[in-house]
Amino acid sequence: MELILIIASEEYSDNITSLLVKHGYSATEIGCNGEFLQYGDIVLLLGVEKGEADNVIAILENEGGRHPGMSEPFRGQVKIYVIASTYFKKINP
Repeated sequence: MELILIIASEEYSDNITSLLVKHGYSATEIGCNGEFLQYGDIVLLLGVEKGEADNVIAILENEGGRHPGMSEPFRGQVKIYVIASTYFKKINP
C-alpha cells in the first residue's frame, strides 16, 4: 500500500476530487484555514495499491488542465507526497 497526500488550494478541491472519482479512486479531504480573504488549502488522503501512485499523478498531470469556472489550471499548484505503507488494516466495527 501507498499513502498519497495531495495538497492544493481549496478552489481546486472539487475538480481534483472529480478527476479521482472518474478514475475509480476515492479520497478523504481535510480542510485547512487560509488567511483573510484567501482560500485555504485542502489535503486529500488516498490509499492505493503499490505502484498505483504513478497513475494518480499522471491523471492529475494529464487531465488537470483548465476546467469551466476555474481562473487558471491547477498544474504546478498541487503538491503530491507518496508515502510507502508497510502495514494497513481496515476495521469494520
